[in-house]
Amino acid sequence: MANPNAITRSGPIGGVKMTIGTTVAASTAVAMASYSAFSVAVPTGQPGGLCTWYASHSPQGPFSQVILSDGTLAQTTMITDRVHIAPPELFSVLFVKGVAPVANQVVVMLKG
Repeated sequence: MANPNAITRSGPIGGVKMTIGTTVAASTAVAMASYSAFSVAVPTGQPGGLCTWYASHSPQGPFSQVILSDGTLAQTTMITDRVHIAPPELFSVLFVKGVAPVANQVVVMLKG
């Protein structure tokens, strides 16, 4: 029987489509239990902007802002047509959502 929480060495081919909404409720939750890191690809045509990361123990929430070890918010400045590495401190979260001032449709690349 496979362990559903085992960390894999690769992720879903093609990544996972994610909505980074303007609110937590409007954003897509991505399951991180089997993965240790992720990157965010912002396709051409998306607005980009500053993404603040939220985490939860459940896909239904509640989701809370992630605070990094230096006391600052976990954030990623997204630039169109670029791939951005998520903060390493997100390793321990089970579910993650992103929130930005303007909604983006991005691809999350997960890696074990």
